[in-house]
Amino acid sequence: IVEKVTKVGEVFVDPFVSSLYMLAEKGVKKHMKEMEESTDTASLTKQNKFHQLSSTPTSGILGTAFGSHFKEVGSSKDMQMNDGDPRNQITIDADSLSTEMKALATCIMLIGSSERAFQNNFGKGFVDILLALLNSSNSLPVLVTVVSIMGKWLLAEGQAPITKSERRAMLLGLARFDFERLSEVEARCLSDQICCFVLMAYGYDRSVIENYPFGVDRNQSMSIIRVSSPNGGLIGQEAFQKLFIACLLSANQYIRTLCTAIFGMRSSDCILVHGELSKLAIERGCRANDSIDIAGIPYREPEDILRQLLGSDFECIGGRLWTTVVLDVLLATSNHQGGVRARALGSAEADEEGAFASFMPLKSYDDDCAQDNKIELRYVDFDDGVYSSFVEVISAERSEQFCGKGRCIAAVRQIIHGDSRTFQSLFEHCIQAAWQSLPSNTARISLVQPLEALLAKPYHSQFTNAYNSPKVNAIQSMLRLLVKLRPIPVLDTFLLQSLSSDYNAIHEVLTYFECEYDALRKNQVDVDSSPHHLVKAIQRCYDALGERDVCTSISSAISSAQTKFALSLDMYGFVNESVDAYGALIDRAGDDTSLLPSEDELQIWEQRWVGSHKDMSQWSLIDEFATSNGEARLSLEAAWKTKNWEKVKSLFATPSVVALLEEGDQCAKMTEMYLAIQEGNLDEVDSIH
Repeated sequence: IVEKVTKVGEVFVDPFVSSLYMLAEKGVKKHMKEMEESTDTASLTKQNKFHQLSSTPTSGILGTAFGSHFKEVGSSKDMQMNDGDPRNQITIDADSLSTEMKALATCIMLIGSSERAFQNNFGKGFVDILLALLNSSNSLPVLVTVVSIMGKWLLAEGQAPITKSERRAMLLGLARFDFERLSEVEARCLSDQICCFVLMAYGYDRSVIENYPFGVDRNQSMSIIRVSSPNGGLIGQEAFQKLFIACLLSANQYIRTLCTAIFGMRSSDCILVHGELSKLAIERGCRANDSIDIAGIPYREPEDILRQLLGSDFECIGGRLWTTVVLDVLLATSNHQGGVRARALGSAEADEEGAFASFMPLKSYDDDCAQDNKIELRYVDFDDGVYSSFVEVISAERSEQFCGKGRCIAAVRQIIHGDSRTFQSLFEHCIQAAWQSLPSNTARISLVQPLEALLAKPYHSQFTNAYNSPKVNAIQSMLRLLVKLRPIPVLDTFLLQSLSSDYNAIHEVLTYFECEYDALRKNQVDVDSSPHHLVKAIQRCYDALGERDVCTSISSAISSAQTKFALSLDMYGFVNESVDAYGALIDRAGDDTSLLPSEDELQIWEQRWVGSHKDMSQWSLIDEFATSNGEARLSLEAAWKTKNWEKVKSLFATPSVVALLEEGDQCAKMTEMYLAIQEGNLDEVDSIH
């Protein structure tokens, strides 16, 4: 009753705020307890029902966005914004809600619409309720209600009843929202609603865009009455920019187009961006029913756009294939003017517009092409009317009129959001073209530091859940690209080794190191002399892959003659002889001043001496060596191999082994399971694993 009457008179709710707050507080506690006991999220993961929003998004997951400010106005048109008060956008499906959840959503909505709540000191508690629900709830109606209230307050610059710290907490909560706790359709709904809030901060105005589908020219722009203006204070906040970057991977094409244009043009006014894009569309001959992205974004230099992309904060989409954003922006800023360029595949003709501006050599049928390269479309024998229409459409795009090239690029931009293989191929091709078009090596070197800083960020995900194989994470995607760049950028060796283990990118990093080694040698850089940083990095990669012979060969290549002899015995399987050779070298190094091995050689002798004794199962000697040198991991391995379980138990109490367990060391974990089996604690084995 309160809800219905409040729709007529908003002040009617004020006397009931205290009761509504207590009811909401009780409902939240019960809901949070149910969430803690729920195993829905765990079962969803076990059944591999991954979200498409967690990989590259595709358009059309949901026809009508539930509770957001967008509605589908036609099957082939973009999503448009709904009019009306934000509170009226909240709809609740009573059939899918329990009485308690419906009451909770209603209480939150009513309290959020009342000013009395904050005059009665309920404000701080109500903000805590909203943040708790945003961080934990899996109920879409409740979340839609919460996001609607937060969005209204955040957009009300200086007029909302929240503090700066609460504003920042809300922005971070929205930016780091975990969509995995919702179903895919629900996640798409909430994502659209959040993106709607972001665009409204940039001054999104549906009436202007509908009245001027091709934008507003300079004469008309003076007479426009805006519904809202850009919120400069909100846009300038770091947390909001994190949220904005997430909109660049929205599954809604219309949202993605506007956000990409705002990003590419570095503007803070959505209406001005729309006007600029539409002017460009008119100049380039777009048709009346074309989408606004057909004409692309005003051209920017590759160095400028790459620097902006590498300096962006992708934290909100770190678990997704955020490299899609890089390619999408590059495609949007490429040359869209004219029809499909008539050039045969494999042609090496120079292009006066530059490599980057025309990096999409689209094959077409033209009299200037060689006869062997012509495309002949034959459809007479099987045409039912559909294929002939398709041919007519394709043929029309060959004209230099009507923005045919831009239409093809726009189509490609849609495809890359739906297929990871197509994306990766185009990603490598386009970045190579942009890299080669940079004016000098100085410009390329200036991009290395931002690239390293981006790769070193901690928010990347090792696993990107995707329906289409192969599954590739963003770090793997970037490293596969780096191998193709010419000249190849020289990145920090330690950083790449860390990425190889943290993001399952050992093969990509190894290929990069080998390409870098080859490039440096061709440029007469001495990479074969001490301290052999690059060579050792390559060796570690092979060691991680279990390529013992290759590792031994690399050690031999950077060692002295005495070490080469011992390594040769080791490589050819003369284990006893190699043990004696390593022992003799170690003894000589201690007694003979003429033999002064480097630190690297001493390490090789020690490692191979231990390895050879492992091959001969001489674990007692290894145990003595590990104990005398304080090597906890080797001591642990030797102890369980010799079935010295008392020593194993004592080692597990030492800080070194505790650290190994926390790091997830395989040997330590296996030994812990063996100890549990030995002591008869079979129930603990699964939990240990």
